Amino acid sequence: MRFKKDLLKTASSLASIDVDYASLEYLAVGGSGTIYAINSARILKEFDDAGIHMERRVSQRLGSDHVNIVRCLGQTRDGKGLVYERGRSVREVLRGGNGSDGGDSGIPLETRAAWLIEAAEGTQYMHDQGIIHADTGCHNWIIVGEHLKIIDFEGSSLDGGDAAASYEWFSYKESSPRISVKTDIFAFGCAVYEVVAGKQPYDKLIVFEDRMLRAKKLYAEGQFPHVEGLPLGGLMLAFWKACFDSMQQVVRELQVAGVADTSDVDYDYGDVGIREVKQPTSSYRSYPADVPKSQNNRHNAFFTLTSRYVPSI
Repeated sequence: MRFKKDLLKTASSLASIDVDYASLEYLAVGGSGTIYAINSARILKEFDDAGIHMERRVSQRLGSDHVNIVRCLGQTRDGKGLVYERGRSVREVLRGGNGSDGGDSGIPLETRAAWLIEAAEGTQYMHDQGIIHADTGCHNWIIVGEHLKIIDFEGSSLDGGDAAASYEWFSYKESSPRISVKTDIFAFGCAVYEVVAGKQPYDKLIVFEDRMLRAKKLYAEGQFPHVEGLPLGGLMLAFWKACFDSMQQVVRELQVAGVADTSDVDYDYGDVGIREVKQPTSSYRSYPADVPKSQNNRHNAFFTLTSRYVPSI
């Protein structure tokens, strides 16, 4: 009964919006609904009954004030759809709009760094509100104006409840519980890889029907995508090796990485499985000790804003 009251309260607090269904443009279909373009600034997301209840509750809790959370503008008068601001998928932007993987989209390095910081801040905000996204990735990040925003909450976990969503085939490592802050962080590391490298982790497995099982097996064995030569390579390994306990830590690391001039960074390999990297500011970064020593240079430990582009590989 309390759950039903919460739903009614949430639904009644959203503004009702008139939608001209005859003018809608079909965009995509998802696990629990269909997305249409209303105009250049707004989209309509129509749901089945199960999906809209959770999306509505999560959107209501997140509110419309955080710059990195997509704004829910209201609901249709029949209560079967939600209206959101419209943006462009980060994955689509990375692919240059042509649907191919790994193309050089010419996106400046500082832009990609800013995206990652904003995605981390939005994810931290979700966690602080008791919400696990449960499908973190570039497909659920959009660019609206000058900002990155997180979308798609119908499968999220609220206050420790079950999550209906699942991570993409390459962004989940078997975990107990199945969905947690830690699993969001692991998937975030996979998204960092995609933003930097321009392709998904283990992208060559896409041709296999059992690609998810293959990826899970590799992760379970401690095998991760090669990051040698990539900016933020050590940081990616830190995500995958569970070095972070919260998105607050992730935000802090990315903020340092996004502005650091690492030309004078000193590296010290410890004997305790963690490598300490000393910044010129005398702050310390901790990354897995098995990051290749060939990464001891200014281009591989952190984003370096003196470089124009992230290499496409």
